[in-house]
Amino acid sequence: MLATMKSSSRQPELLPAPPALSGSTMANPHVCVQTEGNHRAILVHGIVFSRYSTQDRAAEAYAMATLFESGYAGQNHIARWFGYST
Repeated sequence: MLATMKSSSRQPELLPAPPALSGSTMANPHVCVQTEGNHRAILVHGIVFSRYSTQDRAAEAYAMATLFESGYAGQNHIARWFGYST
């Protein structure tokens, strides 16, 4: 006879979400935008998707277009995350 396992409500979550770092924003469940000083990193599923200087507008435009074309975020969400008009 098989014994049934009871789940404990006290049991910690197996893979808890990491604490948010200062300057980081979870844009959606897939994308995290981290800004420190004049550098920005965009992570998708925890892997660096793009890293650039916030003063480099061409790199920022490329990152925004690539996020959209890859299907990780919608156009309106991307505009809001980067401080542009939707």
